Amino acid sequence: MKKNISLYEGIKIQSNKTPDNQALYYKGLTIKYKKLLESVNKLASGLDSLGVKKEDVVTICLPNFPFSVYLMYALNQNGNIINFAHPLLTLKQMTEIICETKSNYLFCLDSKYGEYLPLKKNGLTIIPVCPVSELSPLIKLAYKFKSRKKTKDNRSAKIVGKDLLKLLPKEEFVHMDKEDQIYLHSGGTTSKSKTIALSSYALNSLAENTKYILELDDVSNKYMYSLLPMFHGFGL
Repeated sequence: MKKNISLYEGIKIQSNKTPDNQALYYKGLTIKYKKLLESVNKLASGLDSLGVKKEDVVTICLPNFPFSVYLMYALNQNGNIINFAHPLLTLKQMTEIICETKSNYLFCLDSKYGEYLPLKKNGLTIIPVCPVSELSPLIKLAYKFKSRKKTKDNRSAKIVGKDLLKLLPKEEFVHMDKEDQIYLHSGGTTSKSKTIALSSYALNSLAENTKYILELDDVSNKYMYSLLPMFHGFGL
């Protein structure tokens, strides 16, 4: 894979090359590369309909599940700056990160939507996302019952994550003018947490070098257990 391309271009090349290969596996759900690319393209269209503009900063405050992956690539496709945040941040912590990065949009768990609602006063658009929306009806029913108290405020949301996957796929992509495309945040173990800016090139280089680190000539039919979260440098 070329390193000097966007994250979206990289996944598009791989999807066109191996459309029927398994890309993601989540709680019994298998997602092939062609489905992954289609979902990314649909979400890119959904972001356009939401009014997200090129170089808008969009905060992803989600754990690892398929929508988080779709969203990262769709934002990269549209030329947005991606700001990853820990999904368990308090309102105060989230407020600080939103202000520091000048985020325009926030995608958060539906169970945290009510807690983050005060941020709307600053003009922030908040989109709640259900982590089991693609899973079986039984799992969705169990989740709905278990989280009913935490998700009661979701009825006030004008749009939710799954609504953005209903439009026709968008095929084209935007070239970024800036190298800084992805923001991560340090743990702040020695002082205040710092914002770290990364580029597609940095992430593509790490991904490409993985096979050499693991001393593998061929990584086809090899999979990586995504144990660490995407808002963590190693996990991303």
